[in-house]
Amino acid sequence: MVWAVGRLTNQYLPGNLLGALEDLALLLLLGVGAYYAVVLLVSLIRRALWKVRNKLILSFAFVGGIPVLLLLALLVFVTGLIFKPLSGFYVQREIEVTTRTVSSLTDHAVTAYLRSPVRDRTRLEEYLAAAARDVPPGMQRLTFFLYEKSDSGIWKPVSRIPVDSPVHAPSQLPDWIEDGYSGIVLRGDELHFVHAVDFSQGARIVSDLPFDDAVLNYLRRRTSVQLALTPVTAATEPAQFTSLLSEIARSDRTPSVRWVHFFTPAAWNDGRSAEPWALALNVPVDTLVEYFFAQDAGPLFIVIGILAGAFIIVELVSLAVGIGIARSITNTIHALDSAVQRIREGDFSVRIPTRGRDQLEAVGESFNQMCSSITQLMEEVGRREWIAKELEIAREVQSLLFPHGLPELPGLQLAASCRPARQVSGDYYDFLVYGRHHLDIVVGDIAGKGISAALLMASLQSSIRSALGEYGMEQDPCLRLTRVVARVNRHLYQCSAPEAYSTLVIAHLNLADNRLCYCNAGHHPPLLFTDSRRIPLVPGGTVVGLFEDTTYEAGSLCFGPGDLTVFFTDGLLEAANEQGEEFGVERLAQLIQANAFLTSEDLHALVLSELERWTGSCEHDDDVTLVIIKREKSNDRHEPEAG
Repeated sequence: MVWAVGRLTNQYLPGNLLGALEDLALLLLLGVGAYYAVVLLVSLIRRALWKVRNKLILSFAFVGGIPVLLLLALLVFVTGLIFKPLSGFYVQREIEVTTRTVSSLTDHAVTAYLRSPVRDRTRLEEYLAAAARDVPPGMQRLTFFLYEKSDSGIWKPVSRIPVDSPVHAPSQLPDWIEDGYSGIVLRGDELHFVHAVDFSQGARIVSDLPFDDAVLNYLRRRTSVQLALTPVTAATEPAQFTSLLSEIARSDRTPSVRWVHFFTPAAWNDGRSAEPWALALNVPVDTLVEYFFAQDAGPLFIVIGILAGAFIIVELVSLAVGIGIARSITNTIHALDSAVQRIREGDFSVRIPTRGRDQLEAVGESFNQMCSSITQLMEEVGRREWIAKELEIAREVQSLLFPHGLPELPGLQLAASCRPARQVSGDYYDFLVYGRHHLDIVVGDIAGKGISAALLMASLQSSIRSALGEYGMEQDPCLRLTRVVARVNRHLYQCSAPEAYSTLVIAHLNLADNRLCYCNAGHHPPLLFTDSRRIPLVPGGTVVGLFEDTTYEAGSLCFGPGDLTVFFTDGLLEAANEQGEEFGVERLAQLIQANAFLTSEDLHALVLSELERWTGSCEHDDDVTLVIIKREKSNDRHEPEAG
């Protein structure tokens, strides 16, 4: 009110004595505000220093604060000096990753070509074109040039992939660029990522990626680093780099490091060192910290470690002195009070130091034992949760190894499933389709359970798919299956523990001529049902993985319309009820024969439902895998015959 009267007087009656009330009111407000600020500060200090320990710690903080601040200032200064060359090292590593990407794309295309049964230029150009389409964003100008060596020893370009690439092939390939070369070269006034590889006698592929703005944008996206590229000559002034750094400066306030990184490309004509080039960098500090603390930063971080260690030592010494003196004054009750507060906040790692032998120290020791028991219980619970999470991740990863869908072939019904006894399974089934009339069926059972069996199953799947793909459809199906199983046996024997093995059955179904070829390696014989007959698929050999040079046989049966075959693992047959009686192959066969008129999906569901009814509340001790394949009926009927 006083301030308002003085304010109005000065506005409408200048020079009146009452105008002094405005200044007087402001002085009073400032005085009252200062008074209450002091009262509040004193209250906070008293509250903070109510404990004797806090008073002592505050005094030691004043004594040791100045050295700590000086050490922090020195650490910040030295860290700045170190982070600048680290930023160049970081970007250089990313450039090397780009070089390796170019090399990898070329090598993969050449490898695929060399594995191809047809080797001509057209096939090679197809693989290279596919590689050019799969490049990461920013590397679309990657071009592959095919060179051939003439009788005079000169490498001449004969092809460019893709043909519409704006990058033109040099008229001659220098001799210094040899097979396996990878690096950055200077051609004219442009930089290029170049990789060379020989794919036949007198023929060479040269991959060429211009180091242009698209690649710079690609590096920016990968690294979060602002980049600018410029050549360096004798006339280059330092002000040019300052200008570049200003242009690429980050607009946000994220702490960053500015630096200029120099590198020397190879000259295209003779391979010698060309004029150096420079990359102006603006690197976020958090990017460098994340990168170098996740990888080996080299000797540069030794300095940071020494400085950090010195800081920690100084801080620990100061803290130890303060805490030691404080503990000599405070007592066990005070420690108990602090510990209870920390437990109330959820910190069960607190411990009370006990050195004497009186009753209070005994109470403190009991308190420590209680906290230790609670901590161990929480750690055990956390460990179990972690194991359960890891097993769930392993189960999800393993599910990707099974077929994501069942093949659809004319006149053929399929149903398949695998139920693991634990989180992960040692059973395995797979389908491989070739055209409209050929199908490979694989069912296996790894010895053991859990993670070890699942890992061996993944290796077995990879080996089987590789072998089936290598032995093509042009040879006799039975001979093909025996060779595949023999190769898988050698692989498992050489790449697994001596006690590791697997049962396995591989079959090939040819719908065109109604033939089913199969090879059984120690597996429970699958069953083929035709009219009223039941035929076990027995021919094969022993399990895979125990003996290196095992030979296998194959069988062949007619698999005509209306026939069905059932593949399964021992987990289905050995599933026991509450009386300990196993489900058994006879019960399975009778169930299928009695319901053979059903579709494969309905029959599959019926078998699993009957299995659940049989076992009741009993847990399954083994994985259960069931695959049912049925031919739809037609007017023609082919009687099965033994192979």
